[in-house]
Amino acid sequence: MGGITAIKKLRASSITSKILVFSALGEEDKVFEALQAGADSYVWKEEGLGGIADAVVATSQGRAVCSPTIARQLDRRLDFLLRRLHGISLEEALRVKEKEAASASSESSLGR
Repeated sequence: MGGITAIKKLRASSITSKILVFSALGEEDKVFEALQAGADSYVWKEEGLGGIADAVVATSQGRAVCSPTIARQLDRRLDFLLRRLHGISLEEALRVKEKEAASASSESSLGR
């Protein structure tokens, strides 16, 4: 059984464990498959023992972790999808969200 199949089976079961994928390969499509299948975090073994230990702790605490290289891949893919579907870059979308959050924050501090 492959890793993606194992993740899908775990998620389909009643097991609620966190899933952290370690990989020695840098295959971008496998990263996305694993995350779509239900992996909580994905790190490459190149992160070293300290990075892997940090990922284990963070994932066990419910935080999603991915290697910096993987994060850049996610950013590129999200940017591509946003441009294709909505005609806006990831950077532009984040600026809009920041403005919305700042506006909501100032409204709540004014008691509105």
